Amino acid sequence: MQRRDFLKLSAATGTVSCVTACGSKSNDEPVPTIPEVAEVETLSACEANCAATCAFKVISQDGVLKRVEQENFYEDGFDIRQHRPCAKGLAAFQKIYSPDRIQNPLKRVGPRGYKDSYVEISWDQAFDEIAEKLTAIYDNYGPRAVLNGGGSNYGGSHSGFWVTNLLSAAGGCITTFGAMSFAQVARIMGHVFGGFDAERDFSSVVEMQNSDFILSFGFNPLETAANGSGMGFEYNHVVDGKPLIIFDPRYTDSCLGREQEFHFVRPGTDAALIEGMAYHLIENNLINETYLREKCYGFFAEDEMVSPHDSDRVLPAVSEEDSYRGHILGLKDGIAKTPAWAAKISGVPESTIKSTAEKLAAAKSPFVVAGWGMQRQFTGEDNVRSVTTLALMVGAVGNRGNSTGELPDSKGYLYPIPPLVANPIACAVPVHGWPRLIREGETMTVLKDNIRIADDDLDANGDGVIGQNTKAIFVRGGNPFNQQCDSMKIRELLTDPAEVELIVTIDTHLTPSMYVNDYILPDSTMYEREDFPATNMDNGAMGFLIATQGIPPIGNVKSTFEICLEIAKKMGIDELYSSGCSNDEEALVATYNFTRMIRPDLHPYMPETWAEMKEKQMVKWARPVEDTDESARWHVGYWDYVQYGTEPLNTPTGKIDIYSHDLQEYSEKSEIPEYWPKNSGGYINATPKFMIGPESYLDSSETLDEFPLQLCGYHTKAQVHTQYQSTWVKEAMNPAAWVNPIDAAARSIVSGDMIEIESPRGKTQVEAKVTPRVMQGVVALGQGLKFNPEGGVCKGGSSNTLTSHDYSSPVDKACGVATCRINIRKL
Repeated sequence: MQRRDFLKLSAATGTVSCVTACGSKSNDEPVPTIPEVAEVETLSACEANCAATCAFKVISQDGVLKRVEQENFYEDGFDIRQHRPCAKGLAAFQKIYSPDRIQNPLKRVGPRGYKDSYVEISWDQAFDEIAEKLTAIYDNYGPRAVLNGGGSNYGGSHSGFWVTNLLSAAGGCITTFGAMSFAQVARIMGHVFGGFDAERDFSSVVEMQNSDFILSFGFNPLETAANGSGMGFEYNHVVDGKPLIIFDPRYTDSCLGREQEFHFVRPGTDAALIEGMAYHLIENNLINETYLREKCYGFFAEDEMVSPHDSDRVLPAVSEEDSYRGHILGLKDGIAKTPAWAAKISGVPESTIKSTAEKLAAAKSPFVVAGWGMQRQFTGEDNVRSVTTLALMVGAVGNRGNSTGELPDSKGYLYPIPPLVANPIACAVPVHGWPRLIREGETMTVLKDNIRIADDDLDANGDGVIGQNTKAIFVRGGNPFNQQCDSMKIRELLTDPAEVELIVTIDTHLTPSMYVNDYILPDSTMYEREDFPATNMDNGAMGFLIATQGIPPIGNVKSTFEICLEIAKKMGIDELYSSGCSNDEEALVATYNFTRMIRPDLHPYMPETWAEMKEKQMVKWARPVEDTDESARWHVGYWDYVQYGTEPLNTPTGKIDIYSHDLQEYSEKSEIPEYWPKNSGGYINATPKFMIGPESYLDSSETLDEFPLQLCGYHTKAQVHTQYQSTWVKEAMNPAAWVNPIDAAARSIVSGDMIEIESPRGKTQVEAKVTPRVMQGVVALGQGLKFNPEGGVCKGGSSNTLTSHDYSSPVDKACGVATCRINIRKL
């Protein structure tokens, strides 16, 4: 028996009592032939939070997965293509039959924080006890004591939206907003272009077809989007042969000979690098002055003006020294941001800074792009805003072949939403900030912590307070403290039931976060259900919809809809919660109908009924790059504003705000926290600036003397957060820490050695990979490895054992998980 077949048998039966090859008694009686069960082919999807949602065929036999294959709906091409599973999708078998699968409800009976503190219970017991405890918390503390900890919302009946509906129907809850992945860029781009979060405009990767020069700052789609059909696929096809310059602390898989030039840059210094380029552009008259004056605001000095959106709002004049040009020339601080100045900070040679600026200015249609890693620095808002400003200086936003300076994205993606129950309380915290609710909720404020509360609760200065610590946390499909900064601290916060009295998680697999839970409730995996998943979040040229069938579910599991419905029944709120749905099929129909109602743009592709969608299984349509306004609006961010300018942007000035009056006013109301370096050079800035953030390369705090290296976290192609860390994937793509040969030699480290990485907060252990593909002074460690604390040290290699939760970015108060000083030693 092959090892793989043995694993399949083990997974399917739950146990194998004996495998024997001898000692049996011979028997001449004929053994009856058992007819082989036919294979069944269904359509499923990998909804792994890498943003792609790839469909594929699931081949099962007698309810057990045999293999996955690429789907073959429609002819294969570029604009309409067939999905091909990546390494993660091909590991579906190990995900489904993982020993970490939760197959029955679990209750904590021992102390929090330990794997052996749980016993299996019945669903009825779980529903009764959770409903009773949740009701008591509402009665004793009120709705602001209940936190909806979020998680995945990728399906119909298996969606975190049903948890939201449950808690809203129960009296309301605090929610989270933003994302650990992109909170800073989503906030700061709203101040530049006037569209916050999902309202902002994007260019697509496929628009690179119209570019004659690509300038990349940490953009790495072939690892972060290493899927079989999305952004990585498109990038690999459209970038071929084009002039491409890449700046990154790692030589990533998005390079590998595709680039004409690659240059290392120190983590967190992109803004300084760009300011050096900006100085060279200004000094050599290489800027697009007409574009900067007509389409933008604040590059030059500006006169007093009345806002086009509010006749009562007079915007004060911007002096020459306060303009972006004045900042670059050093008119206020006396420091000219020359290429030589930038070279010392960034590690990029002065000659490279000058030549890159000249190539950018000479291009007719440059595509200037930034990955999300730089906006996960503590100074990330100004890092990514600087990239956009560099593109604006040469008029490279809003034309064919242009980006907006930030990560490309897919417009018009589908995100299934059921009918929602209104939350009676308007109160939310940044997703990075929820752990502070446990002990500091009573004092968290709008200005200090970027919380959101109802206008009626704000004072004259626009400030307000939550006024209540968290007492209950619900999570669906998430792994919050593995994916939050400073995992050791968050674990300590959650181990005392006197602080948080009830923690409930709905999920498919045991995760490190669950060992502080009071109840763990099992849902089915994405491969085992009929569903309507989110799609097209990572495709520029193709739109698609999927109705999945999958294989029969494993174990005593229920859908998120059904779990929340049964709790709602116990609390007497099931009618409000359910919107009239009594089972998964009805919940799925309601989700499909509601989503179709709020998305009229998808009516040409979405069949009128869920039954018709199920019959079709998949619908695809092309969004080709063509020489038309319709195509340009789809693939070029801010096309109409730049080309036609008939409507002002939703910024205070109606233009692209390089200088932001809103940020200037926010700065005047805000206090600089004590942890912010005294020599930073800024905090909340009206124009983008390079700043020295906490634990960055130039932070000279004495407490950092023992931590001379910088940690560079990144998303690997081997996993999505903690998902898919199976034996097969690890064998194919070893999750080791990258160490530069010079740094390794100084510590007698060679590839394959186990090393300990230490920061001011904690220690984690992982294998070392010595490689020149990472910059000297930098250690690169993929995020998402499982938090496994033993004796105060993480044995699982989790990078968030090292990162800081006490610090946050100036504007959005978001995480700075990509800023961390460390040291390493050989074990």
